[in-house]
Amino acid sequence: IDNIIENVKKTNIDDLGDNFIAVLVEDVLKGPKLNFIQKNNEVYILNDGKKQSKIDLTSLENKWDNIVFKINVDSKFESSYASRKSLILPLLILISLPIFLFYHKTNFTINILGILFFLGFLFSLSTLKDLFGNKIEIINKFCNFSKSSNCSTILNSKKNKFFEILNLSDLSIVFFFYQIIFLIISILSNDVLSFFGTQKILVFSSIPLLLFSLYYQKFVEKKWCPLCLSISLVMFFEMIVLSKFSSDFTNLKSIISSFMILSISFSCWKLLKDFLIKQKELKDFQIKANRFIRNYALFKNTIVKNSNFKLPETPIVLGNNNSKLVISIITNPFCGFCKKTHELVDKLISLFPENIKIEIIIKVDIEAEDNINKNFYYNFINNYFVKDQFSFLNSINYWYLKKDINSWLKKFESKDIDIKKIQSIYNLFNNWCLENDINYTPAIFINGFEYPDLFDRENLIYDINEWIEY
Repeated sequence: IDNIIENVKKTNIDDLGDNFIAVLVEDVLKGPKLNFIQKNNEVYILNDGKKQSKIDLTSLENKWDNIVFKINVDSKFESSYASRKSLILPLLILISLPIFLFYHKTNFTINILGILFFLGFLFSLSTLKDLFGNKIEIINKFCNFSKSSNCSTILNSKKNKFFEILNLSDLSIVFFFYQIIFLIISILSNDVLSFFGTQKILVFSSIPLLLFSLYYQKFVEKKWCPLCLSISLVMFFEMIVLSKFSSDFTNLKSIISSFMILSISFSCWKLLKDFLIKQKELKDFQIKANRFIRNYALFKNTIVKNSNFKLPETPIVLGNNNSKLVISIITNPFCGFCKKTHELVDKLISLFPENIKIEIIIKVDIEAEDNINKNFYYNFINNYFVKDQFSFLNSINYWYLKKDINSWLKKFESKDIDIKKIQSIYNLFNNWCLENDINYTPAIFINGFEYPDLFDRENLIYDINEWIEY
């Protein structure tokens, strides 16, 4: 079964789903213990094998030791690599901007502005941590360092209609990205003075918005956003640096260039943000879908509503012949869709050899086949009789690898075949399928209940433990 053991920060507990095993420290003197943890709304149920207790998220965080064993990891948790990948953009800017400024031997003022632009861009990206899927602990601590601070409350606020159209994150990320691009273009075109003049007008024009942001945090939401305050502080330092330059340096060319770069920056960000939102929605949908299709209670309730079949007796049995859990597979070697089902059988046998019984039923009208195919079908079952179940599984794997009758017969053909016995087995299988309207392969039955079409057959492996205990 898919699983992962990883170092997980307490800020990522919400990403672990509803069931997981984690190392918790109840008592420093007694040391850490493994606990099976189930989430029920806002309550976490702990079970260490001896006792069961209920705690809230804060208490769980206090006991957290960062080590998690997760079965059937949600895509949200599995995407830690994708989350790291979303940091590539700011890291590229972090590396490229100083190199660019150093290469062009820019003066002290430009270097200071470059640092401020980058810091502003970095703080702006941090406001989008939820969208990027990054839960960086240092940012979370920074945003929630006191009871009166909470970045998410401000950034996700809808109490003002203006923020429904453009929020502070959008404005800041577009503006600082625009400043970086415009600075680079101005240096390359040797027109830095007009850049200073244009930026002075824009930066000082933002004072009403900055004051409104402070008012909104203090009196409307009554919460402070440390990231927003950091962005405001960057803007304040920009004002100090740009105050010594005259806005008279601004010319028509600079204004047009500024407007074009700002428009392009906004359009690019709008497209990128829409893409990121769709990716996040798709990721959230996948998580919910996985929880739905791998929900054992739902699966069990669905499957037992189907008719219970009395399947034909088959001599081909894999696993433990005495197991109460019986999985019946109706298959055919020439069925292309059956390959994945046989791969699933291999996994089940390797993982649960003593806990399951797998019955193989081969659906074919043997009387209608030509002599070549008949010989293949006879040897196909006979291989189980003359050898063992592992050799039989190996013969199936070889067949799906080659899909060539002659090659298969060279390897597995036997002279010692009881044709009448095997013919009667095939006739029994075929007649049962006709009587019960099973005209397709593969078909899977669990204790006589047909596997529902609603659920992916490959997910059977996740429910086996529950069926074993059932």
